[in-house]
Amino acid sequence: MNQDVVYTAAEIENLMKSEGQVWFYNIYFDTDKSTLQPTSAPAIEAIGSYLKANPDVKVYMVVHTDNTGTLDYNLKLPKGRAKAVVTELAGKHSIPSAQLVAEGVGPLSPVQSNQTEESRAKNRRVVMVLAK
Repeated sequence: MNQDVVYTAAEIENLMKSEGQVWFYNIYFDTDKSTLQPTSAPAIEAIGSYLKANPDVKVYMVVHTDNTGTLDYNLKLPKGRAKAVVTELAGKHSIPSAQLVAEGVGPLSPVQSNQTEESRAKNRRVVMVLAK
């Protein structure tokens, strides 16, 4: 998985139509916080452009973590991070809140083993899932 990929709004639209979801590895947060890092701006901008062009689409912004820390912590942190993404999209990109739902699933849906830093990095992601 290439973690440096920045999708365009058109690429996001194609993935949403074909797969019903898009994985983002380039939305970053401060360690142990829900604060979006400025390097996340290109991905957030592309998501905003896609949602503006598709006002009837409703999405879940789902944040995943690795399994470092307790389960309770890893369920609370991604929910706050998902809310930060939704707030950014609504505030800076004027996406109606009715289009967005923030969810956090923490380490409950890993794509790798969590045994190495590389595998943990692949488990830390934001997934935009088609809700409607």
